[in-house]
Amino acid sequence: MDLFTAKEAARLLRISYRQVQYPDKTGFIPPSGRIGGRFRRYTFGDLCLMSLARGLRDWDVGIARLRRMVGEARMLLLRVHEPLCECTLLVDRDLILLFTGDLWTDELTAQQALRLDFSSLYDLATSGPEAPLPR
Repeated sequence: MDLFTAKEAARLLRISYRQVQYPDKTGFIPPSGRIGGRFRRYTFGDLCLMSLARGLRDWDVGIARLRRMVGEARMLLLRVHEPLCECTLLVDRDLILLFTGDLWTDELTAQQALRLDFSSLYDLATSGPEAPLPR
């Protein structure tokens, strides 16, 4: 299992280091591991949850709803038997759907739903630290 430092997580998610620390300090999205009791280590699943939280924040979702939805997504991800890099989360209002394999959405759904394809995050995570981030 690959583990990512807080700095690597910030780079991959295009957020600040502090934005990675905050969910841990509040107990919202704690890292799955620590080295020496101090240094945070995040799994790919943790990165997926942080990506979801970021997307929901961009949608101006309130903190109580955001916490509930990320908690529901965490439970969904725990039940997935396929690699997370093959999964897509589709979020529409209070509904979270998890798909494996290809997912087709029509234009209206694409405008009204938050879609997170974890394959692109996985590609970034496995491309190495020197690989430039796409714009």
